[in-house]
This record gives sequence, C-alpha cells and structure tokens, in this order.
Amino acid sequence: FSPANPKRIKDFINKKIKDAEEEKRLVDKILPDLIMQYNTKKEDIDIEVYYGWDGFETACKIIEGAVGKKDEVLIFGASKGGNPEQYDIFFKAHQKRVDATGCKIRIIFNEDIRERKQRYEFYVGNKKHKHRFLLHETLTEINVYGEYVLLTLLLNQPVCILIKSDEAVDAFTKFFNDMWRHAKA
Repeated sequence: FSPANPKRIKDFINKKIKDAEEEKRLVDKILPDLIMQYNTKKEDIDIEVYYGWDGFETACKIIEGAVGKKDEVLIFGASKGGNPEQYDIFFKAHQKRVDATGCKIRIIFNEDIRERKQRYEFYVGNKKHKHRFLLHETLTEINVYGEYVLLTLLLNQPVCILIKSDEAVDAFTKFFNDMWRHAKA
C-alpha cells in the first residue's frame, strides 16, 4: 500500500466543511416547523377514579361545579342501577344541585328506568331538559359536563372515572348525539 499525498488532508477537511454547511442549510430550513410543533401546547388530560357512594358524590360535585346557565349537560345510559333505591335517593339530591346551576340537560335513559318514575319525572316536567329512552341494558352511565366526562358503573357500590379533557368531551358528545338520534321520546 502507498500513502496518499498529505495535501489531500486539506481536500478532506474542505469536503467535511462543505457537507456541514449543507446540513446546516437543511436544519435552518426545517427548524421553524420543528420549533412550532414543539411549542404547540399539548392537552393535559386528568383522570381520577372514585369508589363508593362518597366517591360518587365527590365526582358529581366536581362536574356540577363545571356548568352554568349557558351549558348543556349530556347523560347517556341512565339506568336503575345495581341498588335502585339508593340510586333514587342519590339522584334526587344530584338533580336538585344540577337544577340550581341553571344548565340544560339532554338525557337518554335505559328503558328499564320507566319502572322508576321518580327518577325521570324531574326531566319530564322541566322545559329546560329533554329526555329520551333507548332499549339498552347496562349499568354504565356516561355524563358530559363542561370540560369533564364522568364514566360511572352503577353497581351496588358505584365506581367513577372522571376525565378532564377537551378531546374526550368532543368524542363523547359525538357519541351521545349519535345515540340521541336512535333514542325514542
């Protein structure tokens, strides 16, 4: 083997400098877009889980505080629950607190709630609220209140998942509106 002329070292360095300058031009070209994407605020999503009747009341008071007169609350899957008598008592108090906010409510009841008139008569007699029924059997209820979605398992002891997310609100609002079209008055 025979060594290259040492003057070629300068050619090598000059090529490296030229390549680096080309890479710098490329970075300068894409950097503004990268900075804009980096600075775009990502939505914070808060998720909390509540257990039992005290947890259910805490979650409900949070969502009740998130609405006012101009807001509309969406409720899907309202059923008699795993402990109907206790849910009747609970929802009667909840309805009073919600009514005090002045918000409007659209609610889709499961068909099984018809046997518990005290649960839905609040909505029937109030012109601000609209209700429908869907032949649907589940102990899962979805509530959309302001910036919150509350998913509740209406078991003997309720389990709640409270989600604070604009994306979740949008997604569940679309779902609710689809179900509203299928529900009957």
